[in-house]
Amino acid sequence: MLIFANKQDLEGSLSAEEIKDVLELTTNSRFRNRHYAIFACSAVTGTGLVDGIDWMTDDIANRIFMLN
Repeated sequence: MLIFANKQDLEGSLSAEEIKDVLELTTNSRFRNRHYAIFACSAVTGTGLVDGIDWMTDDIANRIFMLN
């Protein structure tokens, strides 16, 4: 699961740790065996978007390799 944390340049935005807590990614049993990453980004400048997409494609590629 890829989470883009948009508007990280604004005061009061949640950190990656805070987002993880709010979404209960470490405490909710539904996410126990899920791969996830949180990337700070800006939809206006595009900062962080390529990093997030790179993580997602690498994660998918690694899991496909494991299936063979």
